[in-house]
Amino acid sequence: MSDVKSIAVLMPGSSFSNRWVAELMDLYAHLLSHYHLRMSWAEGNNIYLTRENCLAQAMGDPNGQPDYLLWLDSDNPPSRAGFELLMAAMEASPEVSAVGGWYRFFLPDSLSVHLAAGLRDNDGKCHHVSEEQARQTEHLIEVEFIGFGFCLMRSKVVQDIGLYKCFEPLLMDPPRNGRTWCTDDDGFFARARAAGHRVFVHPAVFVEHEKRINVPGRFESPVQTKTLEKELA
Repeated sequence: MSDVKSIAVLMPGSSFSNRWVAELMDLYAHLLSHYHLRMSWAEGNNIYLTRENCLAQAMGDPNGQPDYLLWLDSDNPPSRAGFELLMAAMEASPEVSAVGGWYRFFLPDSLSVHLAAGLRDNDGKCHHVSEEQARQTEHLIEVEFIGFGFCLMRSKVVQDIGLYKCFEPLLMDPPRNGRTWCTDDDGFFARARAAGHRVFVHPAVFVEHEKRINVPGRFESPVQTKTLEKELA
């Protein structure tokens, strides 16, 4: 019986930058030479369904379910070095069910930048891991949620949650900040933790977050137009 582990790479999205593709090629060559490898794609305008379709492909292989799942989002260029760190952490610690790299994201409502990983207090308020903490910590940081941008997990997590429960939108009770449902990553890891799994962010694995902001040719909002006219008067 072969001791070679199997891994499925899940890549939701429809557009990938040159840098993303270049990084994937290096990682692909490494994975192909060390694991039984399968690739899974899906795209759509509903992130819950897109991730579910991607996951169903990976878990439905007739040759059996993979040992590991590696999520690579289309706006987070992966890296071979980063993957090796994630896998080393997982192989060294059986209690690690999922571990991911850290990356920044922008909240337009508060005009603030945060890391896509953190904890929640008893009232449901989110406390993101700080960039200072990520840069200065020399060990894995346990969190309640982490972004899927560059995230490695054991397939046992999906088996314990249930394939078609993983990305079923999870309602918040009570609502948080006016929202009544969890994001795809928040809901998934809430279910994973409820099933007894532990989630970590790897402070040595930083991932870029490629985001493009559209600059409009003209103001569409009458409020903005009125303000602009007042400033020019």
